[in-house]
Amino acid sequence: LRAESVNWPRCFNALSQITKRYTHSATPAMPARKSNQARQDRIEEEILVDCYNDEECMTAWYCYLEETLTFPFQAEYRPAKAEKPAAKGKLQSPAEVTVLGLGDDDAPRTILARIRHAGAELDVPLANLHPVGASSKTQEAIEDWRYWCGRAL
Repeated sequence: LRAESVNWPRCFNALSQITKRYTHSATPAMPARKSNQARQDRIEEEILVDCYNDEECMTAWYCYLEETLTFPFQAEYRPAKAEKPAAKGKLQSPAEVTVLGLGDDDAPRTILARIRHAGAELDVPLANLHPVGASSKTQEAIEDWRYWCGRAL
C-alpha cells in the first residue's frame, strides 16, 4: 500500500468514527459535534475528492472557497472561545465587519479571511465569521468550512 494511493480524508473519517465508539463522552473543552452525513459526503465527493494528504486538503478548500464565496459581504466576527485576547487584535466580540476576500494562504491548518473593521484591514480565521445577508452559496461554503473544522478537532 503506497501513501499516494490512500484517500486520507476517508481514512481520517473512519478513524474519527472508531474513536467516537470507544470514548465515553466529549471533554468539557471540546463539546460533541453533530454529524451531518449528507454534508460530510458532499464535502468529500465535491471538494476533497482527489486529496491524499493535509496539504492537498487545505489547497482544495482554499480553491473551493475562493471560487464559491462572493466578495465583499457583511459578517459578524465571533472569536473562538479558546482564542487568546491578543489574537483578536482590535476587534471587540462580536463585531460587524466587511469581508474583502481570503487572507494569506500561509496559515497552517486554517483559512484566513481579509476583513475591514473600523478602517483597518486584518486577517481573521474564516470559521469565526458568520455572514449577514450574503448569498446562499457564500453562507453554505462558510458553513461547510466551519463543519469541516469542527469534524477535524
